[in-house]
Amino acid sequence: MLINQLGYRIAVSLPVLLGVILLGFVLMVMVPSDPAAILAGEAATPEILARIRSELGVDRPVIEQFWRYMVRLLHGDFGRSLLNGVSVVDEVTRTVGPTLELLLATLVIAIPLGIGLGVLATAWRGGAIDRAIMAFAVVGMSMPVFMTGLLLINIVGVQLGALPVQGRGGPIYTVQGLRHLILPALTLSMVLIGPIARMTRTSMLEVANKDFVRTARSKGIGERRVLVGHVLRNALIPTVNLIGLQAGYLLGGIVIAETIFAWPGLGRLAVTAITSNDTPMAQGTILFLALSFVVINILVDLITGLLDPRARGV
Repeated sequence: MLINQLGYRIAVSLPVLLGVILLGFVLMVMVPSDPAAILAGEAATPEILARIRSELGVDRPVIEQFWRYMVRLLHGDFGRSLLNGVSVVDEVTRTVGPTLELLLATLVIAIPLGIGLGVLATAWRGGAIDRAIMAFAVVGMSMPVFMTGLLLINIVGVQLGALPVQGRGGPIYTVQGLRHLILPALTLSMVLIGPIARMTRTSMLEVANKDFVRTARSKGIGERRVLVGHVLRNALIPTVNLIGLQAGYLLGGIVIAETIFAWPGLGRLAVTAITSNDTPMAQGTILFLALSFVVINILVDLITGLLDPRARGV
């Protein structure tokens, strides 16, 4: 059943990827730039520019260009950067590691904190703690990623001088790597903590009124054990689904956070490629970011199926 579900999710995701490929191609084609001029430089003669355009195929109709692009993708050829001639696959491979580090650190911070705050708000529902947690959740959800990042840079990095604010200090398992990772991860975690806390609280309050919870309380089981062992366990399914839905926004936030903190990841590479009109690199990074979104949602669907067997049907 799990294999069938995986196959179904992959099949459903293929049209999404095709749409992203088409949209990314069209957007980059609409950009008023000349790839031949980027390759040859401003001093190139019209003859040289015409020859380069012919070699690149940009002088052909747009439909033919897209067809040739799809054929190259199917053969695993994502092209080369117009700026430095580096293979798109090699550059993406080099930058995807730091992005995965940042994504992993964000989830490690956001998921436990969000669920923990949701549990506390449920345990103290209606009280000052509940209202404070929900207010914090609303503020975190409302603040744009760039504003949160700039505030942390100003307060923690500049005024306190506690943590570095630019670049990647090394792998995640080194001290400098962790120090450089904290602020970007905290910035991104604010995107998830609020929604996770609110969803956890809402789901737990709904499950708390179920018959099996009242039965557990009637047996004399302690409130903490009831909340964690009975209520929270059954309330996690909507929270897991929410994390998957927030994945798209989180990937968009990664692009902003990597730019603000000069983090050498895939998001920053995409911004650099788009702003410099490096069409092959921009199309490649957009495709890999979309593929990451699809993979995350497939994993969330599989986890949901494991938590709730009723959700395994396709």
